[in-house]
Amino acid sequence: MSQRLSVLVPGRRFRLRLLEDVRYAALREGLRPRVVLAVIEVESAFNPYAISPRGALGLMQVMPFWTKRLGEPTANLFRIRTNLRMGCHILRHYLNRHRGDLFTALAAYNGSNGLPYYPDRVYRVFHARWFHQ
Repeated sequence: MSQRLSVLVPGRRFRLRLLEDVRYAALREGLRPRVVLAVIEVESAFNPYAISPRGALGLMQVMPFWTKRLGEPTANLFRIRTNLRMGCHILRHYLNRHRGDLFTALAAYNGSNGLPYYPDRVYRVFHARWFHQ
């Protein structure tokens, strides 16, 4: 994975730490780390300080209202581990809500319920870069 990610994250030490953190957060929520990597690539292009026009923050573009909903109103969404933990928890929430349907869960995660553009993008990135070949 490190070599695949090197195109997007040049610093080896940071890249390896990021991969460890993604793996930990993903497996903790029962998610495939490769899917989480695809979500991060689509959401923030691996920029931990990304801010969307709608106010989503960090690697997984977590909306600030989730910090209150998850009982951590003062959480810093620019902290990589915090962002990954919350982002993976939110994705797991939507997977549970949609009975394991990843396509629908991804649309809900992005807020594009019912529209295929976001899940299609994640699937394309997943198969192009993260799918085990």
